[in-house]
Amino acid sequence: PGGTDASRVLMSRRQRLRAAVAFLEKPSIASRPRAAVDEYLRRHGVDDDLIDAARAVVDGTRTIDDIDSLSLDDEGRPNDDDDVGAEPEEEASASSTVPLGGTAHAPAFESIDQSAGDAIDAISAEPELIRIAGTDVATLLSTVADTKKKTAKRAAKSRVAERAAQVAETLQAQGWACVDGFFSDALTARVLKDIEPLEPHYEASEIWVGADSAVGAQVVVPSVRGDKVLWMCGAHPKAAATADFSRTVAEKGGVEPCSETIKAKVAAELSASLSKKKSSAKVRAGGATTLPKSQVALFAGVRDLLKAVDAFVLGDVARRVPRLRDVSSRSDAMLAVYPGDGSRFQAHVDNTSADGRKLTVLAYLNREWRDDHGGALRLHVRGGGECDLPPRDVAPRAGRLALFFADTVKHEVRPTWRPRTALTMWYYGAAERRAAVERAKTESAVGAAVSATDAERRDAQRFAATLCAPAPGDSAGVSAATIEALASEAAALPAASQQILAGMAGVPETHFAVALRRMRPDDLLALRARFAKMGLAA
Repeated sequence: PGGTDASRVLMSRRQRLRAAVAFLEKPSIASRPRAAVDEYLRRHGVDDDLIDAARAVVDGTRTIDDIDSLSLDDEGRPNDDDDVGAEPEEEASASSTVPLGGTAHAPAFESIDQSAGDAIDAISAEPELIRIAGTDVATLLSTVADTKKKTAKRAAKSRVAERAAQVAETLQAQGWACVDGFFSDALTARVLKDIEPLEPHYEASEIWVGADSAVGAQVVVPSVRGDKVLWMCGAHPKAAATADFSRTVAEKGGVEPCSETIKAKVAAELSASLSKKKSSAKVRAGGATTLPKSQVALFAGVRDLLKAVDAFVLGDVARRVPRLRDVSSRSDAMLAVYPGDGSRFQAHVDNTSADGRKLTVLAYLNREWRDDHGGALRLHVRGGGECDLPPRDVAPRAGRLALFFADTVKHEVRPTWRPRTALTMWYYGAAERRAAVERAKTESAVGAAVSATDAERRDAQRFAATLCAPAPGDSAGVSAATIEALASEAAALPAASQQILAGMAGVPETHFAVALRRMRPDDLLALRARFAKMGLAA
């Protein structure tokens, strides 16, 4: 429960005590030898006195509250102000705009608490309770699609249907499900080999910050979301609408990077590599670069994994879950890598703007993953009567498939101490998606902010950091001269940058500089605090 030494730094003694109590109360732990369990806790950063206290709570001789009142943090100071189990403040009610095309995932955050949620109070996923043995569903689906032997086809269909029924039942009961061994170690190895050439081309991910659902900014805030992503196009179900993915792929059934620029770079790199081996592969000169057939073959593992997940979700799971029955298509696939330096993704809900996404599916590609590597998918779930239940942690082990409702389940990625890779897909409900696409076509509130260039977005983020920094001579407060100087600097920003800032600040004026000039000192201090909570301070 304490994780590595790095995660221990993030936890106070009170938090480690509560984590130890939750750990000891698990049925699977209660039956194990006491000495072995205590040694495990020591290795994971729980001190002997905390182990004794936790056991006293579990045995019923003490209560967690009277022990809490005596707990000290790591520096020896009273620790009564800890907010154990706290979660990040609620995210904004909606994201920016409905993405036309499948390469968008910038969850909305109205404010961000970068210290909350670090208590390891989750109950690790127990195999007998929440995991479904997949027995290589991907291979079974391949058998269903390819074999001509009726007996083998029927047997494979039956086994797939059994797993799908388990997933559907679990989704309806708790909003999420986890399938172990959905795809084999061999397919994991193929996918990892496929994506290795893409590693230099991943881009820092973004979140949406703003007080309004229509105006704000997609910005990079590593302390909130620390992954790097790359979008893959192709292998979509035949029923997919053109608004559900960014573009088609020339090679039938092929998969390739959605970015034409990245596609061209990868193709050129591959061609150069093949030339050294005296291969006949070539890159077409001029115009759009064409990936040679050997490159399509490089992504065959990704293609096979996507097709297996599509077949399972669309062909077997969705029809068994009432709220997923009109699901017929998915987004482009998002490859996400956490570099392993404590990077994380704070708690959020994927779809807060009715953009059509109903189900999130993650396929994990991390071989030999250990608990002390961190990086668990933490799911915040609710029980009957809207009461909170302890969050659940799912380790991102290779071959595992995690599924949850995209529009209701709050989730996060815990600090990760080893590179962590996953492939994410979102499945659309047809009716909500159609409505969202039509709404996006007519929505005018977003104005210049939506069409802002990357440079204009960076200008807005830089100014937000400048605004958060106290000016020289303002140690006793904010002076009128400071407000005027900031307003003049804001007025020199492009209109799109000002509109982004207006949305982030929650002011009605299109021109942020106008609103800034009207602020009183207390207003500016409040705005600084707001931007700092968004993670935008320098």
